[in-house]
Amino acid sequence: MRLAILPLIVVLASASPPTSIDAAPRPDDPAIDIETWEQSLDTLLSTLPHTSRLADRLAILEEMASLVRIRVTPRGHCLTKLDEILRVAPEGSLLDAVAETLLADPMLDAYTRFFAALDRSDYADLKGRQLGDTGIETRQRILEQHGMIAADAAHRARLGDHPPTIPGDLSAALEAELGRESPRRVRAAALFAGGWGIASLAPKLVEALEKAEDPWTRSLLIEALGRTDPTGKSEKIIESAESKTIAEKLAALPLLGHLEGERVDGVIREALADRRWYVQRAAVEACLIRRDVAAIDLIMAKLPDASPRIRRSIYDVLFDVSGGTLPPDPRDLEKWWKAAREGFEAAPPDRKERDPGRKTRVFTDPSNYFGVELWSDQVAIVFDVSGSMEHGAIAIEREGKTESGTPFEVMRKEIEQLLASLPRKAKFHLISYNDQVTPFQKGLVVQSPTSLRSAGKFLDKLSPSGETNIYDAVQTALTDPEVDTIFLLSDGEPTQGARVESYDILEGVAAQNRFRRAVIHTIQIGRDQDLMRRLAIANGGDYRWIPLMR
Repeated sequence: MRLAILPLIVVLASASPPTSIDAAPRPDDPAIDIETWEQSLDTLLSTLPHTSRLADRLAILEEMASLVRIRVTPRGHCLTKLDEILRVAPEGSLLDAVAETLLADPMLDAYTRFFAALDRSDYADLKGRQLGDTGIETRQRILEQHGMIAADAAHRARLGDHPPTIPGDLSAALEAELGRESPRRVRAAALFAGGWGIASLAPKLVEALEKAEDPWTRSLLIEALGRTDPTGKSEKIIESAESKTIAEKLAALPLLGHLEGERVDGVIREALADRRWYVQRAAVEACLIRRDVAAIDLIMAKLPDASPRIRRSIYDVLFDVSGGTLPPDPRDLEKWWKAAREGFEAAPPDRKERDPGRKTRVFTDPSNYFGVELWSDQVAIVFDVSGSMEHGAIAIEREGKTESGTPFEVMRKEIEQLLASLPRKAKFHLISYNDQVTPFQKGLVVQSPTSLRSAGKFLDKLSPSGETNIYDAVQTALTDPEVDTIFLLSDGEPTQGARVESYDILEGVAAQNRFRRAVIHTIQIGRDQDLMRRLAIANGGDYRWIPLMR
């Protein structure tokens, strides 16, 4: 069944392209007549319950999502309609469009409706039937993830040349949200307070922190303190950096870069000496923010015994503070610092160069997987063995030669070559997934002739079959605290597992990795997938897309 209004919708949708990870509808987006817009949405909404074919339902939802993203006036009337649609937005594309549109609108009412949606319980399916607890929780998590992305984008824009517009009276609304009982609403308020850097909310953030119990909420409140008033609330930040709760510690340690004093230096020095790589990484980030001689002294002292992952982080700091004037060979860094230390003045922060995914300019010769450099000796390789991995063919370049074959064949060769090239004493883990997740071992194993033979036997037993459970596979890798880098490969969209919608998967990974910051590199075979790109960007990794050969 095709709708009579389809040509109109297609024309309207073409004027408003899909949003990027940081983008959302802007005030200058094309506007259309509110009556035409509302009539089109009502027609689509009334058609949904009577459309049985999945492909047709998805097409209608995509058409609705395209309409929702178009700028419409009057905005107050539009927001009412969006609120109605939100209740029956069970598919990701439409729910995403409503969330993006609400968060892109510089109206307080739009944000009020967004916060109310975070714990609403009247979500319905396509037939109008009430969703169960699991479905409602999924909708709430997806909305929370949209709030995180919007708040982080506002934070980056505030640090750049084009600070975002803060909706009028937002401070008062956020203050009320920070006092809520719902942890989800408190977290969202903390993210927005930090995103816009509203320093007047710092006391309310501290109040909320005193009441919060779960580590995820407390971590986001601490981060918000650092983005709003790090020096004014220094005692609370230092106290959190000394916490025995690892989530709070990881959120607070980088914020010490805004502070000074012997106690602060001592906490950073102790963290750099910690045996856990993620504690060391957070301390290195503090030194990046500090940018002074004392901070550089601390990371230079750490450099000789640093793991590859921490060494890469230190290189990034040195490159940034030096303005890119480092010697090309890392072995000359000690001489460089000895000569540069006296009278050293750090270059202005290069915010563009600090974005995730940039390349270090220091001379390196690391291992690589599908062309992605490996800066780790504690790596998990997570790879797809669903049925589609034996269909079609791909080709990649390696050392001047072209390797081709089915996705499964080429992937296996890449895994074997990566394992063979790992540095001495490196640890690795293999995690295959289709409907189910199948680990090679319980955790990381040291590379050795014995472990390589066992890994080969593990790969020999695998054959492509089944569907695609991306979320559970990534969670299996993140569960191991030693893993500092993950390579995730897939040739399709998630179809199985605890979470299958893109923003729901992103939310789950963020809850586990936002402050730990294991790097997640993603390799997508076949059709370019937004989820894999977003996973890489949000987790400091690289994204590689390998299309099928024609």
